[in-house]
Amino acid sequence: MRIISTIVFLSISAVLSRGVEKVHDLPIQAVSVAGRLFCGDEPLINVPVKLIDRDHGRDRDDLLDEKRTDDEGKFHVTGGTYERGTIEPALKIYHDCNDENVKCQKRLFWHIPQKYVSTDLHQIPVFNLGSINLELGFGNEKRDCRH
Repeated sequence: MRIISTIVFLSISAVLSRGVEKVHDLPIQAVSVAGRLFCGDEPLINVPVKLIDRDHGRDRDDLLDEKRTDDEGKFHVTGGTYERGTIEPALKIYHDCNDENVKCQKRLFWHIPQKYVSTDLHQIPVFNLGSINLELGFGNEKRDCRH
């Protein structure tokens, strides 16, 4: 039984080590997003912003970067990953604009256009989301208690 366990362990280790080597053969793809968030006339301060690579099926989304908005409501997230195909970058924003007393935060989700994905880490174009008033409300907002 111990021999079988050892063989299984060595087989899994060999597969994993080959997989790690292949990851470095894949191109790194990076994306950068900047913007400013408001609730009415007030900047949204300390709001979590996540840059992710959307995955499908059993794969979990990859977190590329995570920041919080500053005292002026500004954020800038940049991240990258090794991926066999083209990454599908997206932005998640968690906020309480106009509903601070409601359980859980609103979660916004936006896809980032592919033209902002770069394999040149020295020149990553920035997708400028601009200034957004989240008081407006968006059709894709959902409640999220676990982010």
